[in-house]
Amino acid sequence: MLSYREIEANLNKCDTIIQMKSPQNVKENDECEKAFQDFKLFLASPLVLSRLIDGRDLYLYLVVSEHSINAVIVQEEGKIQNPIYYISRILQGPESRY
Repeated sequence: MLSYREIEANLNKCDTIIQMKSPQNVKENDECEKAFQDFKLFLASPLVLSRLIDGRDLYLYLVVSEHSINAVIVQEEGKIQNPIYYISRILQGPESRY
């Protein structure tokens, strides 16, 4: 969903994850339940692209494999890295033999 506040998750589509029941496990304890709830929150609130802030350093991360190339540009705000731009390309045909 694209709005004046940047790119946001569509909460209607995240509802399935939010309503997901905890797995039933004999060894389940409070620590497992908290980890599961935290994981559900993480899945329901995906990373969003942030606005570029002038004057701050930019960091470029590259991931290259035989079949794809991925890059993300981030800016740090304290200890948090906010993604500014992301691109991913799957190499096809002769590109995969470079």
